Amino acid sequence: MTRVLYGDSRALARAEDQGFVHCVRDDASLETFLKEGRDTILVHAESPEGVIRRYPRLASANVTFEAAA
Repeated sequence: MTRVLYGDSRALARAEDQGFVHCVRDDASLETFLKEGRDTILVHAESPEGVIRRYPRLASANVTFEAAA
């Protein structure tokens, strides 16, 4: 299962600083990360619903959503 961290730019920057370096920039990077089985990916969005709107593929993926601290 992949953990999807979502948040604003500052929250994602903090998460990257903590070692979560797999930031989704586009559909291609999302597919790559999912195929590679990354543990944690970062998405710039305000909510889980925002993540799904931006990347509908995640609606059917084996993922959990958490707000980036």
